[in-house]
Amino acid sequence: MPSSSTPPRKPSKRSHKNELLKLDPSDLARQLTLYEARLYVKIRPHECLTWATAPKGDGVKNLRAFVATSDRIAAWVKMSVLGNDALGRRADAIDLWIKVAEVCCVSSLLEWDDMLISLVRNAAY
Repeated sequence: MPSSSTPPRKPSKRSHKNELLKLDPSDLARQLTLYEARLYVKIRPHECLTWATAPKGDGVKNLRAFVATSDRIAAWVKMSVLGNDALGRRADAIDLWIKVAEVCCVSSLLEWDDMLISLVRNAAY
């Protein structure tokens, strides 16, 4: 007996755009905190001193990875806000990141700083 299976439905390109707004801010904050904490603990004091004179090279690879992650988080925040054409959706995205930042502020100032800088620096409203 032949099986009549339908091909899997492909998600539309726009369906992922607002998926972020469905996430729980506390869960997102915890995951970001855990992710950055793993990178942060790898940084050695000598890397901070080396960074001032030579911000490239193997001597600062852990610090460079941490900074790059912070930059990616800031870009993600910016694009999640500015990627929405509707002002209501932008407001919802800003509201989500403020809630995430509040949770991060309690658990870790690192992510809060990334998000706050992105919102202020890019005047995303």
